[in-house]
Amino acid sequence: MVCYLQDLFVSKRLRGRGIGESLIHAVVEYSKTRGWGQVYWQTKQDNTTARGLYDKLTGGTDGFIIYHIGEA
Repeated sequence: MVCYLQDLFVSKRLRGRGIGESLIHAVVEYSKTRGWGQVYWQTKQDNTTARGLYDKLTGGTDGFIIYHIGEA
């Protein structure tokens, strides 16, 4: 089992307070209690604010870029 984190959103007025990091840690801890093997998510390449947090938490991207044909 794996967990795909569909969306993580923190209101602009609340950003920079560690809320996003806390939410991700909560999901990871929950997944561990369930024995899930992985938690993963996507973000846009130009989402530099979020990517700073994600790089901090994960050590950086695995190098994959996802492409879609049709509606996404």
